Amino acid sequence: MQTQSSLRVPIKSHIYMCYIFDFYFGIASHLIPRVRNHFLKLKDFFDFEQIILMTVDNVDYTLILGGSNIRHVPLLPVRIPKRVMWILGQLFGVVELLRASRNREKMVLFASPYAMYSIVISWLLKIPLIVHFKYDQTTQPTISPLQRGILNAMINFALRRADMVIATTPTLKKIAIYRGVSEKKIFVSPNYVDEDVFSPNVDGKWVRELLQVAQDEKLIIYMGRLSPEKGLDTLLDAISIVFNRYPRLKFKLLIIGSGPKKDRLIKKCKEQSLCEKVLFMNPVPHSKVPSFLSACDIAILPSYSEGNPKFLLEAMMMGKPIIATNVIGIREAVTNGKEALLIDPGNPEMLASAIITLLENQELALVLGATAREKALRKYSKKVVFKQAIRNPFLVLGF
Repeated sequence: MQTQSSLRVPIKSHIYMCYIFDFYFGIASHLIPRVRNHFLKLKDFFDFEQIILMTVDNVDYTLILGGSNIRHVPLLPVRIPKRVMWILGQLFGVVELLRASRNREKMVLFASPYAMYSIVISWLLKIPLIVHFKYDQTTQPTISPLQRGILNAMINFALRRADMVIATTPTLKKIAIYRGVSEKKIFVSPNYVDEDVFSPNVDGKWVRELLQVAQDEKLIIYMGRLSPEKGLDTLLDAISIVFNRYPRLKFKLLIIGSGPKKDRLIKKCKEQSLCEKVLFMNPVPHSKVPSFLSACDIAILPSYSEGNPKFLLEAMMMGKPIIATNVIGIREAVTNGKEALLIDPGNPEMLASAIITLLENQELALVLGATAREKALRKYSKKVVFKQAIRNPFLVLGF
C-alpha cells in the first residue's frame, strides 16, 4: 500500500523508531507491552520487514516485543547517571544509525524531536524523516531558561528538517507552524484508545478489594510519571485541604507511577498526615489499567503542561468524571463543565473545591463521565483514528 499523502515519503522495508525513553523510572513494565500491541495492528497498513525501536536505555525488551516484527535496540551498554544518559544515548544512537545506513535506501526514520541522533543522521545521509510531535517540553514551567533555549533549538531543527510532521493535537500543529514548518508537511493524528478494551463494563471490584477501599469510599486516581510538571505537590495540598476541612467525606487517592518526585511525595504525605488517605503504587501493566480505572470514581490530572495525555483519554473512554488543569493538551481534549472540571494549575484551593464538588454531587459526576465517553468514542477511539490511516498509514506509527 502506498501513502496518498501529498508527501513523497515511501513506505519502506525498515522503519527506525527513535525515541528518548527513561526506562530507569520503571515505565517499561506498561509501555513496552502497549508498544507491542500497537505495532501488531500496523500489519494492516505496512508490509515492512522490520521495525527497529531505538531507545536511550540499557535493557533489551526484544523478548517482550517478540512476534511483532520489532527489534529493540537499547543504546546504552550500562546503567549510567541520568545527567549523562541523554548525551551518551545520542552518541550511541549516531553510531547505531550509521551502522544501519548501509541499507539506507530501504530506511525511513520516525523520531521524537528530542532524538537528535536520528535527526542529524537523516540530515547527513538524506534519509526520509518523520517527526512525531506529541509534546512540547518548552511549555513546562519547571525548566530553566537555559534548558528552554536548548530545547527550542532542538525542536526547531527537528521539525524543519522533517519530511513529515505528525502532531497529536491542533495546537501542536499551530506551534509547529509558528516554529517555521510548512503547513503542508504537518498532519494531525491524536493518541487513540481501544474502545473494546477500555469499556465501562470492565470489572474493577478486585482492585478495590486489593487496595482495601470500602464500598462507601470514593476512589480518586492519578496515573503517570511522578515528575515536577505533573503538579502532584498541588494535588497533595488539595487533598490535605479536603481532609482537614471536610473530615466527613470518605475517599482515598491512589497515585500510580514512578519518577524523580516519588520519595518527596511520600515524605510530604507523612508530613501532612495523609498516609491513610493517599496510596502509592508502582506502574501497573497496561493490560490492567482498565480495571484500575473501573475501580475509581474520579480521574485526576493536575499537570502544568501536557501533550495529548493517554491517561486522560483512557479515563474518558471508561466514562469517568475527570478533574484536570486548564492547560495546553488537556483543554483540547475536554471542555470545562462538559466532559471535566478544569482548574488553574498550581492552585490547591481550586483543586480541592473541584474534588469536593464531585465527591458530593454524584449526578454531576455521572453526567461528566457519560459525556466524556461519548466524546472519546467520537474522536479518540481506535476505530476512528485508524480509519484516517487508510489514506496515510504513517499517521498511526506513533504510540
